[in-house]
Amino acid sequence: MTSSYPGENSDIGKTLVEGIDNQPLTYLVPKECLTKLINDPLKVSIPLATDVFENPTKEDLNIESYDDLKLGTADELNLEERIIYRRPRNIQMNENAAEGQFDMYDGLSPLALKFLKQNEPTLTSEDIQYSDYDNDPVSTNNVCISETNDDLHVSDPINGLARGKKRNASQLEHDESNEYVDSYQSLDLAGHETSNRFKIANNTNVSVTQATISKQYLKELHSILKILGKDEESSLKDNTEYWLNILHQDSNTNTYALTIKCLTKISLLIKNILKVQQIWDKISIKNLQRILDCLISNIEIADKILIPDIYKENTLKSSIQSEPSSDVYSDPDLESQSNLDMNMLKKIAYMSISLVFNIFLFDKNDKRLSLERYVSIPLEFLQATLDRFKICDIDDDELIVEIPMLQQSLEPLPLYIEKRPFLDEGLLSKLVYMFADVLMKNETELFTKWQPRHEWELIKKTVTNIYISLFVKIPNQRDFIIEELLNHLDQLPIKRLQKKLRRIEKNVFITDFTITIISMLENLNSYDFSHKTSSDNDDNLDEENLKLITNYSSEQSKSLQSIIFQITDIILAKMLDNPYKNKYILENYSTDLITLLPLPQWPIAEDLLSSLTKQMILEFNPSQHNTKNKANSTIIQGIYLQILGEIGSLMFKIKTKTDSKLSYNLTSLYNYPENLTAYSKSFKKCLNYIEAGSNSDFSMKYFWQKYANVLLKLGEISNEDNINQENSSLDLNSNNHEISSINKKLPTSFKKLIEELETDDFILMKPDAQIKTDSSEIEQEYFLMLQSFELLNLYEPYLKLIISALDKDKIKLRSIALKNLSMLTTIDESILATPLVKSTIQQRFNDSSALVKDSILDLVSIGKAPLYFYKSINQNFNDDSIMVRKHVLKLNEQIYDETSDLNVKIFIASKIIQKMEDEDDVVIESARNALFSRWIQKVNTTENIPEIQLQECNVIIDVIAGAIATNEKCLELFDWFLNFYLLNEEIHPVNEQNLITKSLNRLTDTLVQQITQLQSNDLDDSILLADRSNKLNLLTIFSDSISPFITRDHIIALYPYIVGEDRSTFQYYLLLIFNNTLKKLQNLRVNFLFDLETTVLSRLPRMTAQEIDQAMPLAWNIATQRRDYSRIAKACSSCLGHLSPYINIGTKTPKSLPIDGKLQRLLYLGTGFARFCEFNPETATLSYLQKNDSIYEYMAKCLLVFLQESIPLAIRKISIKNLTKLCSSHPRLFNSKHILKIFDSELKNKQAEHQLVILEGFYDFFLVEEKNSIRQTGVNTIYSSNTTIKRQTNTNKQLIHDGICSSLVSRYLPSILEISLLEDFQSSLIGLKLLKLILRYGYTTPTNCIPTIIAITGSTNDHIQKFALEILEDEFEKYETIVSNNISKGINLAIPYIKKQMGKNYFENSNFLRNLQHILGNHKKHYNSFLKRIVKLFNSFLNELYSGECSTVNEEIILFFCSNVSKLKFNTQYDLLTILKEMGYASEQIRSIILDQLRSSSEAVTLNIRNAIIVQMSLENVMDLLSKCYGIKEDVILISYGEESEMKERQLPENCWFNDKDAINTIKGLMNFCKKTDIGDYYCNKYKYVD
Repeated sequence: MTSSYPGENSDIGKTLVEGIDNQPLTYLVPKECLTKLINDPLKVSIPLATDVFENPTKEDLNIESYDDLKLGTADELNLEERIIYRRPRNIQMNENAAEGQFDMYDGLSPLALKFLKQNEPTLTSEDIQYSDYDNDPVSTNNVCISETNDDLHVSDPINGLARGKKRNASQLEHDESNEYVDSYQSLDLAGHETSNRFKIANNTNVSVTQATISKQYLKELHSILKILGKDEESSLKDNTEYWLNILHQDSNTNTYALTIKCLTKISLLIKNILKVQQIWDKISIKNLQRILDCLISNIEIADKILIPDIYKENTLKSSIQSEPSSDVYSDPDLESQSNLDMNMLKKIAYMSISLVFNIFLFDKNDKRLSLERYVSIPLEFLQATLDRFKICDIDDDELIVEIPMLQQSLEPLPLYIEKRPFLDEGLLSKLVYMFADVLMKNETELFTKWQPRHEWELIKKTVTNIYISLFVKIPNQRDFIIEELLNHLDQLPIKRLQKKLRRIEKNVFITDFTITIISMLENLNSYDFSHKTSSDNDDNLDEENLKLITNYSSEQSKSLQSIIFQITDIILAKMLDNPYKNKYILENYSTDLITLLPLPQWPIAEDLLSSLTKQMILEFNPSQHNTKNKANSTIIQGIYLQILGEIGSLMFKIKTKTDSKLSYNLTSLYNYPENLTAYSKSFKKCLNYIEAGSNSDFSMKYFWQKYANVLLKLGEISNEDNINQENSSLDLNSNNHEISSINKKLPTSFKKLIEELETDDFILMKPDAQIKTDSSEIEQEYFLMLQSFELLNLYEPYLKLIISALDKDKIKLRSIALKNLSMLTTIDESILATPLVKSTIQQRFNDSSALVKDSILDLVSIGKAPLYFYKSINQNFNDDSIMVRKHVLKLNEQIYDETSDLNVKIFIASKIIQKMEDEDDVVIESARNALFSRWIQKVNTTENIPEIQLQECNVIIDVIAGAIATNEKCLELFDWFLNFYLLNEEIHPVNEQNLITKSLNRLTDTLVQQITQLQSNDLDDSILLADRSNKLNLLTIFSDSISPFITRDHIIALYPYIVGEDRSTFQYYLLLIFNNTLKKLQNLRVNFLFDLETTVLSRLPRMTAQEIDQAMPLAWNIATQRRDYSRIAKACSSCLGHLSPYINIGTKTPKSLPIDGKLQRLLYLGTGFARFCEFNPETATLSYLQKNDSIYEYMAKCLLVFLQESIPLAIRKISIKNLTKLCSSHPRLFNSKHILKIFDSELKNKQAEHQLVILEGFYDFFLVEEKNSIRQTGVNTIYSSNTTIKRQTNTNKQLIHDGICSSLVSRYLPSILEISLLEDFQSSLIGLKLLKLILRYGYTTPTNCIPTIIAITGSTNDHIQKFALEILEDEFEKYETIVSNNISKGINLAIPYIKKQMGKNYFENSNFLRNLQHILGNHKKHYNSFLKRIVKLFNSFLNELYSGECSTVNEEIILFFCSNVSKLKFNTQYDLLTILKEMGYASEQIRSIILDQLRSSSEAVTLNIRNAIIVQMSLENVMDLLSKCYGIKEDVILISYGEESEMKERQLPENCWFNDKDAINTIKGLMNFCKKTDIGDYYCNKYKYVD
C-alpha cells in the first residue's frame, strides 16, 4: 500500500508532540522550566540596548540625570502596587545600643543617598507582614493560651531521656519545630500586637488576644474548606495552590492531591486549634471528615505510585503538575526530576498521616470519624515504608530527606492512642507488630551517615512512647505487648558498642529494649489512685479508704512482679536453649540494669535486677536443674556466674559506700521503729531529686510506690508477729514494747504518706533548690534506701554461692568464682580477712588447675592482700604451668617492694633466687632482672644521698644473707648469679659492668662494717649470732667470686679478730675468707704476711679439724706470696716427727697403740699438710721423706698403717676420715688397690660409723669436683639453655676427675642404697643426701635409685619421708617415664622396709600410696596412668593367691594394699569401680578356694588357710567401707563394661575419705578374730549357702 506522504505507514510521529511523546525532555528543556511556562502568565519586556551585566559607563552613572525620578510613597501608591516586605525570622535588635551609634545610611552609594533624600520614603507597619512562623503561638512567647497558663498536660517519659529539667507540657505535645513548613502563608491576625489581656467572661479562661486569634484560626480553616469543598465534586480543583494534578499516562487519568502548601496551612491551623479546647465544638464533624477524606486520598495516591516503584523497580510514568513553588523544587541535593517528584509525594503522604492522627485528638466521639480506613490506610503506608527500609538498598541522601518526614508522621501516634476511647485488638496487634522491629533495629545497621541515624533515633523514641501508651491503655494486653518485644531479643547488639546504644545521661548508655520495658513498667503504681482517693477525702482518710489503697497497691505490685518474672523467665529460657548463641542477650539486659541501678531516676531497675539475680542463683540449686539442659549446665552456670559477678560487685560497692552505722533494711526498721523518721527523710530527698531531674512523672511515682511497699511489708511483718504473740504462751515483755511501737508507727507513717500527696509537706525543697542538690549526697541517701529493697538482701546468698562454686568439680566454674571474688576484693580488700573467704582461698592454692591457680593469684594481688598470703602464694612458685610461675614471680616482686618486714623480704628473695633454675628462660630472665634492679641498681640510684644509700645497703645485705642461708639451693644459685651473670663481662655493656662493680664494692664495704660491728659487741643473743653467721657466709661467697671485692683494707680490718682467742665459728669463716682472698690479692705487705703466717702456724695445734682445712691452704698461700717455704716446711717436719713414734707402734704392735688425743690431732695436721702443701726439692726439704716421695703419698701410707683391723676403732675412724679427705684432694689415690680394698672392707663390715665417714667424704668430694667443673665450664644447662650467659673460661681443660666420680658411684652404689634403707634415721639421711647428689650430677642412671627412693617415702620418720618425696618429685619432673616404670619395684621394696620399721603394725602406714599418688598421679595426665599401674600390681599380687597357697608374705602385701587403697583419691565412679571390681573378683575366688579346702579336709586350719581367710575378709570389708563412703550400691558394681562409659562422667567428692582408722581397725579386728581355733567352722557356717 502506497503512502500519501512520507512516513504515513511508519512509527514516525505525525506531529512534533507525537514525536517526542515517549522521549524525555530533560535534555531539551528542563522540567521546572516547562511547568513554569505552563503556569506563568505571558510577560512582555522591552529589549535592552546593552547587556545588563556590562559595566555601566560614566554617562550611565550621571547622578544629575535622575533628579526627576520619583520612587513614590505608600500613600501615593495603590494597594496592588505597594511593595510588601516580609519580616526576617529570628531578627535580633540591640535594644541597649546608644542613640546615634548606628548609621543606617552608612555604606550606601551616592546614587542611593540621592534617591533617599529626594523621596524620603517611609515604611509603616502595614508594609511589613509577619510570617506564619512568627505568628505561631507555640513559638512566640508573647502569645499564650490563658493567663493562668493552663496548658494541655501530656506525659512523655522518653523525650528528654536524660531526665533533665521538665519542659512545658505544650512543648511536649506539639513540637514547635515543623520540618514540613516550607513557607507559611500570612494569617494577618488582628490584635497580634495587643499586649493587654483581660477575660471575656467570668466562666472562661480565654483572653481577648487568644479569643481573637482563635477566631482567626477558624476563619482561615473555613477559607481552606471552601476550596476543599464538601466533596470531590464541589472542590475547587482549578486552584493550583491547594490542589496538585497528577496525570497517570498508563491509565490516562488525572488524580488530585492536596499540595504541600495546603497541608502546611492545615497542619498549622489544626495544631493551633488543638491548644484552645474551648473552640473545638465550633468545628463540625463534616468538615473534619472532609479533611480526613482528602488526607486519606493523598495517602492512597502516594501508595499507588510509590509502592509499586519500590518493590517492582518500575519507572514512574506520570507527569506531575504543580503550582510554581520554588520551595518545592529548590533542593539542590536531588539529582533528577523523578527524585524531586518522589520526595514531594512522600512529603505529601507523611504530612497527611500526621494530620490524620492530629485530627483524632479533638476527642470527637462520632462514628463518622471512626471509620477503619482512616486508621488502616495510614498504618499500611507506614508499614510498607518500614518494610522498604529493611528490604531495599536506599541511598543515604534520599534517607536524609525521608526519615525526618517519617519521624514527624509518627509523632502524634502516642497521644492518639492515649486519647482514643477504644482500641480494638486488630489495631493493637498491628501497632505492636509494626513497631517492634523498628525499636530493636539499630540505626547503624541501616544508615551510614549521621543525619538519618539521628532521625531514626528520634523515631525509636516515638515508638517507645507508642508502646507505653498501648501498655497503659490496654491492661489486659500487657502480656502480649511484652512477649512481642521479647520475641525480638535476638536483634539486640551482639557487640555492645556505644553507637548502638541510646544515651540517657552523661556517659550512660543502654539499649532501647530496656528503656521501653522500664518505661512501660513504671506505670504500674498506685500513686494516681492514692492521690485521687486522698483528694476525694480531704477531711479524713478513714480506715476503709486506707484499706482500699493498700489492696490496690498490692494488686499493682503483684501484677508488676508477674510481668517482671515473665521477662526474666523468657530471657533465661533463651539462654537455656542455646547458651553460646544467646549469651549476648542476657549480657545486654543485665548490663543495662547494672548501669541504671545506682541512678535514683530509674528505681525500677532494682526490681528487674533482683528478679534476674534471684533466678540465676536458683540455677545452682541441684533440685532446679533441667534434665533437658543437663549437658549445658556447666556452660550456663559459668555464664550466670560471670553476670552475677558484675551484679554482686555492684551490690558490694553499694554496701561499702553506705554508713555501716545506718541500716535501713527491713529487719532494722522493724526492730528500731525510731529509724522510720530518718528513713522517711531520705525517701523525700530522693523523691524530690527524681522529680527535679526527671522529665517523666512515672519514675517519681514509681519510687513513691516502692517506699509505700516498704511500709506495707513492715506492716505485714508486724501482723505476723502479733499472731505469733497471741499464739505463744511465753512471756515476751521485751518484745511486746517493740511490737506495739511498730504497730503504732506504721499505720501513721503510711497514712501520712497518702495525705501528703495533697500538701506542701510532700516537697521538702523548692525546685530551684532541688536542682542544686549535691548528687553525691543523694547517692548516699539512695544507697541507704536500697537496703530496704530486695536486691541487697541477695548479697549474702551470692557470696555463699561463689564460695561454694570454688569447690565445684569444673575448673571453669572455680576460675569464674575466683574472678568474682577478685572484683569484690578490688572494692574492699578487707573481705579477704573474713574467716570463710580466707580459708577458702588458702584451700584453692592447692587446686590442680592452672587456670584456677592463676585466678587465685589475681585475687590475692589486689591491694595489700599479697602481704597476707605471701606464703600461700609461693606454694605454687614451682608449678607446672609457666603462666602460674610467671604470675607468682610477678607477685613476689610486688611483695618485696611493698613489705617492710625483713623476714618477708628474705622469704620472697629466696623464692626469686630459686626461679633462676626454672626450665623456662623467660622466667629465669625475669628473676635475674628482678634481683639486678633491687640489689644492684638500687645501690647506684641512691649514690648522691649517702645516708639513704647506707640504709639501702644494710637492707640488701640482710636480705641476701638471710636468703642464701635458707637452703643449699639458694646458696648455690646465688653463687651462680654472682659469678655467671653479674660478673660475666660478655653479657653486660661497659657502663653496666662498671655499675655492677661499683655497687658490689659498696655492698662489700657495708658488709665488712656490719661484721666488725657485730663482733665488737657482746653477742649472747642467738638471733644476733645467727645474723653474724649469715653475713660471714655471704662475705665468704664474695671472697670466693671470680673477681676480687675484698680489698687490702678489708683484710686489715678483719685481721685483729683472727688473732683473738674466740673459739667460735667466727675463726673458721675468717680463715676461709682470708684463704679465698689471698689467692687473688697480690699487693699485701711482706710484714703483714709474715705476721699473718706466724699467727696461723702458731695456732695450728689448737685448731679444730674444720679450721685446719682452711688454715693449711692459707699458710701455703702466704708462703707462696712470700716465696719462703722454710717456716711451713719446718712445721710439717715437726708434725711428721711427732707422728713417727705412733707409726712405729702401729707397725710393730698395733694393738698397743694408745687412743691419744695428740695422735688424733697429728693425723688431722699431717693430712692437712699432705692435702694442701706441694713441697718439692726446689722449695723445701722435709724430714722422713725419700727424695722422690711426695707428702700426700707418704701420708697415705701412714693412714693405711692406722687402718689395720687391730687398731682401736676410734683411731681407725679418724684415719678412714682423713684418708677419704686425702683421696678427695688427690683423686689419683682412688686408683690405689690398697685404698679401694680398705673402702670395700669398711662398707661391707656394716660398721655404721665408718660407713658414714666414707659417704660423707664422697659427698664432699663430689661437691668440690662439681664446683670446680662449673667454674671451669660455666653454669650447666639446668641453669639456662641460653649459651650467651655461660662463662666460657678454661673450656679446653680436661676434667679427668669426672670418670673417678662415676667409677666410685658404680662401685659403691649398692652400699649407698643399702645404707639409705637402714632403720637408723641419721645413717639413712646421709645415704639419701648422697643419693640426691649422685642423681643431680648424673653419676648413674635414675633407674638404679628410684625404687629405693620410693621405698624410703614410706619411712616412719617425717624428715626422712619428706626428703625422699622431694627427691622423687625432682626426678619425676625430669624422668617421668623412668619413675613410672619403677613404681612396682619401689612398692615391692617398700613393704619389707616398712615392716622392718613398724613390725606387725606395718599396715597402719596407710598413706604410702596416697603420698605416691600426690606426686606421680596428681596431675590429670598422670592420674590414669598411676591408677592403672596400681591396679595391675594389685592384680599380680592377687593372682599368686589363686593357686591355693597364701604365705605370710602374700598376706602382708594384700593387707598393706587394702589399708592404702582406702586412702587413694578417685575422681570418677569408674576409677573407683575399677578397684572394687578387682577386689570383688579376688574375694570371690579366694573364698571359693578356702571353702573347697575346708570342706574337703577335716584337719585343723593351716597357716596358709588362716592367711587366706584374713585376706578374703579384709578385701570384703574394705570393699564395703569404700562403697558406703562414696555411696556406691551393689548393683552399680555389677554393671557391665559396656555401661561403664556413663560412670566416667560421674564425679566423686574430692574429700570423701572415711576415718583413717576405719580400714586399719577392720584389719586389726580380723587378724585377732582369725586367731581363734574355730575359725574354720565359723567361716564354713558364714558361707554355707555359697556354692
